[in-house]
Amino acid sequence: MKRTLLSILALTVFQITFSQEKLGRPFFTADLNFTLGINEDYEIGNDDDNGPLIVPSAFFLELVLVTSLKKD
Repeated sequence: MKRTLLSILALTVFQITFSQEKLGRPFFTADLNFTLGINEDYEIGNDDDNGPLIVPSAFFLELVLVTSLKKD
């Protein structure tokens, strides 16, 4: 039990120490997401090349630069 609590405390301190959200320092984040859609040309039981039933329909890329204008 003591070892578990010490491990959790060490991980928490590590996370706080090396987190990106430091006051007064800019940091950059990026995120990539996609949505899925239904292939309208898909036919059940047909062995022709009509593709898969579910296909990616859109990709979203988010790039963020965060800065702090005033130190508290």
